Amino acid sequence: MKMSFRYSLPALALCLATLVCQPETTYGAEGSARLRDELQSGQSAGTPLDGRAFEEGDGRWEASKNILQGEAGVSISDRSSFAARVSIPQKGERYILSAVVCPVAIDEGATWIAIGIGDTSVNPVKATWNNGLFLLLSTEGKYELHYNPGTGDLIRIKGGRASSYWEQGNNTLRMEYNAAGRTVSVRINEAPVLSDVELPPEVDGFEPLFAGFSGYGQKSEANSISHFELSVQ
Repeated sequence: MKMSFRYSLPALALCLATLVCQPETTYGAEGSARLRDELQSGQSAGTPLDGRAFEEGDGRWEASKNILQGEAGVSISDRSSFAARVSIPQKGERYILSAVVCPVAIDEGATWIAIGIGDTSVNPVKATWNNGLFLLLSTEGKYELHYNPGTGDLIRIKGGRASSYWEQGNNTLRMEYNAAGRTVSVRINEAPVLSDVELPPEVDGFEPLFAGFSGYGQKSEANSISHFELSVQ
């Protein structure tokens, strides 16, 4: 499947398997919650991620069947779209999520991996985070922050080339959503990329109920995602 990065996003709103929400709650420090999973497994390598419990916190992954566990991170069994999510344990003013990603090119068209947050309870789930925000990093070293209203076209908020992008290895994506101020901040490999960017008026009715990762077009032998973490404050 060959697509250019520029025009592929609307076409990538592909339906994945329907996921059933089973919210669980865990609390860290008073007034905060934290979920963490290194996404590394020896004995379970090669088995589906779906249903795996988080290493820290009471969350449990709901994932498309093509996401497989591995010793150094999850891999994707085919080149189609994929998504994994976990219920956000509580409401807060700030939502911080991060993951280590390694997007791998499969042909002349760019592929991507994203982290996302939103109300993806609307089924079928899409890799482009229906009713939510998602931050993607492509194999061309470009990042894009989008809002998916659930109907109609994606709303591109910001994007550009990430100067800190490492083509030959892992990259850490970090997105912070300030619900009270309606702003988003982004870091890539700890380098600030966006700082308190205000969401446009079109982003209306956004409620973060789930968080996770998604993507498109990864090689099956690659360790695509690891070290996922969500903090609610």
